[in-house]
Amino acid sequence: MGQSISRVLTISYLLVGPALILAWLVGNWSFLATAVGLVAWIVLAVVGAVVASQLTPNIFSKMTDDELLRARRCVAETEAKRPLPAEDAAWLEALYRRYGKNHTAKQLYPSLRLAVKERRTTAKSPPSAPVSALPEASSLSRGPASGQPSLHDGSAIVLARAARRPGFDVTRDGESWFGGLPALGDAVWPLDQDGQPMTPLAQIALTGLAEAVKVPGLPQDGSLAFFAALPERGDWIGRVVRVAKPGLPTQPPGPLPQVMNHSFGGPIRRGEPGDDQRLYPRMAMQLVPISASGRTDPKAFKAEVEAALGPGRQYNLSASLFEEAMPDPKRPWNRDSLLRFLRGARIALGSGGAAEKELRKVQASYPNRIKSLTEKLAGETTEREVLQARLDNTKAALKRLDSILADFPAATRQLVEELETMDAWAQGGNRWAPLTEAEQAMLAPLLAPWTASQGLGSAHLERTHQIHRYLKDGVDETLLVMAVAGDDLFTTLPDAVREAINGPWRQPYDRGNHQMFGCPDSVQVAAEDNEDARLLLQLQCDDIAGFYWGDAGVLQFWIRPKDLEAGRWDRAYMTFEGN
Repeated sequence: MGQSISRVLTISYLLVGPALILAWLVGNWSFLATAVGLVAWIVLAVVGAVVASQLTPNIFSKMTDDELLRARRCVAETEAKRPLPAEDAAWLEALYRRYGKNHTAKQLYPSLRLAVKERRTTAKSPPSAPVSALPEASSLSRGPASGQPSLHDGSAIVLARAARRPGFDVTRDGESWFGGLPALGDAVWPLDQDGQPMTPLAQIALTGLAEAVKVPGLPQDGSLAFFAALPERGDWIGRVVRVAKPGLPTQPPGPLPQVMNHSFGGPIRRGEPGDDQRLYPRMAMQLVPISASGRTDPKAFKAEVEAALGPGRQYNLSASLFEEAMPDPKRPWNRDSLLRFLRGARIALGSGGAAEKELRKVQASYPNRIKSLTEKLAGETTEREVLQARLDNTKAALKRLDSILADFPAATRQLVEELETMDAWAQGGNRWAPLTEAEQAMLAPLLAPWTASQGLGSAHLERTHQIHRYLKDGVDETLLVMAVAGDDLFTTLPDAVREAINGPWRQPYDRGNHQMFGCPDSVQVAAEDNEDARLLLQLQCDDIAGFYWGDAGVLQFWIRPKDLEAGRWDRAYMTFEGN
């Protein structure tokens, strides 16, 4: 039907234009009318071309699932400006001959690229039999849609943070680790497309892994180092480096980019409150072989993981989860948590004009609220005490606002002085010891403008993004800093917090794993689109590790069997998916 409509539009276009010109020449139309007609003729041509392109089916829409998967690989390599292997180039030429008839490869490539971008594999029924003119893909590249074993069916290696124990420092010991500096030996630190050093994500020792997962071509020794470029704008890319003899930590060949929180915005911080984080925190890794398939027997897979590591966690690390050890997360827990909150408060003071405007809007709303409560009190008998308390609190809040807004610059200067007083005090004593009740009482009036719902400080905080707006956020960041710090700090955490970090919080969460090989987690379509590749590494969102990949997202590194067996690590690639 699309081709018929296209022919009708083409014929109309060819007839209308000459008819308009002929009418003008014989004098039946004015010049103006003819000009308008010609403009309409051009518009008709554009609309016709658009409609025809939408209605005409893509010649590659009838590809089988096997063909689609292999075509997607070829397009990805071409877009990355990498040469295709000879077997893929020959296969692609045969594909063009089958679907493109007399067209050239240059003419057909845009349609192929569009087809692999828009179409998904069906996974509901086996793909049609391969055409003899096309080289047949390896049986290993066929997923469940063809009834053949999948590369994602086999055993896996689950990765967890190593338990902290006396004599073993997870921040520098271990042969495999998350974050930190890599140990590349003679290997070269990879660069991104702009020639800048990429950020290291993990390094994993290979000894014993090939036997555990039965992956052909996986080296018996050495390690793999994983890197990524994660710009705030633009594509995320990953690289894998094969390290024969790791040796000592390797320094980057140039400055690394700031490590960002890609879920909530702003940088992550696992050091000083104002420092720019350039590396993810280094944490030694435990590798746990899992024999059950996460695809064919997910219950057995989960049972094996829990038997080795215990149950996973459901929440990010937070003081609110440890009520006995940290009873009031709305107050600073130690001087470090106060310093982290005060850093955000200092940044928030730059929002002065917006904060004043917001407070004046609140001030203008209070008289109506007071009037409403007064009227309710006049006729209320059962809830008089509650209503009276609300009225008293509202009047007190309005009085505070009137005082602040009577001289806003002076109120702000006083706020700055109090902030500097707290900052100097916080830097003057033991930074990590819990605050005493006497210290909390001393800080309370200075913190009140920042914690009261209609305080001057809280008005500044609410107008500022990518900072800690609440004291509890500063406390939580302190816990994360101490969780990945050396033993001297880690051992000062409350027992309940240390037990949690050494227990459920060794894993990212209870619905997904850091993992090598086996069945990948599927947030959207990456697992399906990469049925012909092995999962080299999967990294979930993980607050302790500092991994924030969008909305519950996942980074996954892949490599195809032929590239793995040939040791072509430069052909490994990374995908990102988020909700």
